[in-house]
Amino acid sequence: MRLTCNIGAMNKVADWLSQKSPVSRKNAAETVFEDLRGAILAGRLPVGIRLPSEAKLAEH
Repeated sequence: MRLTCNIGAMNKVADWLSQKSPVSRKNAAETVFEDLRGAILAGRLPVGIRLPSEAKLAEH
């Protein structure tokens, strides 16, 4: 079975490949910090509340 490609499809692939997007690498501490900060800002964790244990945070 032979696949055929049209010029429009090839241009779309070329456009997609030419777009540069940064690779974001985060360590576990940054990920936990962002999750906690987001939960506080969203009102899911009240300011001043005692945080869960490290084991519970890791599980989450």
